[in-house]
Amino acid sequence: MSISIVINAAVAHEANNGRWSYDAFCCADRDCREAREGEVTFTPDGWRIVPTKEILAISDRRILDSQDHHIHICQYRDSNTAQLRTRCLYLPQAQT
Repeated sequence: MSISIVINAAVAHEANNGRWSYDAFCCADRDCREAREGEVTFTPDGWRIVPTKEILAISDRRILDSQDHHIHICQYRDSNTAQLRTRCLYLPQAQT
């Protein structure tokens, strides 16, 4: 009898500038990128992810410090609804 074990480990990947890496729990080696201009906006209710219409409250644990001066977003496609969802949002430290 033989037993096989498969381990799926999350792997962090580098931000576009190559100077820092996204947290492993935020991405699967492809899900994070620098946000496009206007894609993330601040509202009185929190940070709005324009394409998905999500609002992340200022206290949301998915909001993390960006290690550069850019906003980065990590998203995945929900397997039940096929809709894009935000896993992590990296904001420049002055904005968190």
